[in-house]
Amino acid sequence: MTAGELGRFLAARTADRAPSVVVFPIDYLPPGVAPVAADTVLFRRYLDAGGKVVWLGLPPMMLERNLATGEFGITDIDRRGPRQLLGVSHEHANFDATGARATASGAAWGLAGWSLSDWSADPGDVTETLAVDEQGFAAAWAEE
Repeated sequence: MTAGELGRFLAARTADRAPSVVVFPIDYLPPGVAPVAADTVLFRRYLDAGGKVVWLGLPPMMLERNLATGEFGITDIDRRGPRQLLGVSHEHANFDATGARATASGAAWGLAGWSLSDWSADPGDVTETLAVDEQGFAAAWAEE
């Protein structure tokens, strides 16, 4: 989807509450979907309306980019961004990769074995921890 198509899709699913899942293969939210890290933006309203997201990159709104210049480069890291958007803290996390193992809940979701993880979440902020890293943080998680 283009950024515009994504915005229209999220708005439609927010209005009709039809079941849906959006997979984000990169750690980027278009400005029309989340211009700032806040719990009032379209992305968050979509989640609050029952929409589901699979997020494969760094935590949403963690990276600041200078999009005004047309460049996609990272200009800063905002550790508060994910909490402001999702209510889930990643403030302790970093680029350091640690080992992670699936929990019993994660196994029920189909996760297995060991993997590398970074930017894990505070497990107290999530509904379900699917994998835990070496420091006890939620390497994979679900929030409802």
